[in-house]
Amino acid sequence: MKNKKAEGGNEFLGYRTVNWIITAIVVVILVAIIAELVLNYFDSEQTDLSRGEKTLDNVFNKINYVKDDAISDSIIIYPPADWYLKSDDAHYVDDNECFKKSCLCICENLDCAGENKACKGFDFEVEVEGSVTSASTVPVPVIVSGDKTDNVMRLTGLEKLRIVLIDKGHVVVRREE
Repeated sequence: MKNKKAEGGNEFLGYRTVNWIITAIVVVILVAIIAELVLNYFDSEQTDLSRGEKTLDNVFNKINYVKDDAISDSIIIYPPADWYLKSDDAHYVDDNECFKKSCLCICENLDCAGENKACKGFDFEVEVEGSVTSASTVPVPVIVSGDKTDNVMRLTGLEKLRIVLIDKGHVVVRREE
């Protein structure tokens, strides 16, 4: 005659073993996914330009989301250090994307001259609210011409930005404290 108590114990042990194996597999898969995301995000071999382009794409998408949904929202970005986020609605930046009403650029140089820049055009006004700090730590707004002030923000690494919808035709990007 079979001992039902012993048989039931073996089934329980097998069930627990299968659960532990499945749990271990799921944990390994999750750790691998998280590691891949972190490595891609903080890839040290990634060029500053490609990181700048990805940063600008994220900001561009968030601005369009804010405008379409008529809300304000925040975004955390990881741009190249010591680059600039600059708005331009007077078409001073020489870039093919800047033929629309407003342009947003991320650039290595303050004037966005040279190859290390990425720009996106908008059919509505996008304004970066910020100023550049000189070596004497005095905020110095960047004046482009006459009464036109082209706003710029120096990016120092991990940044939290606030995208604010002023009205349907005007969005402001500012640093969130």
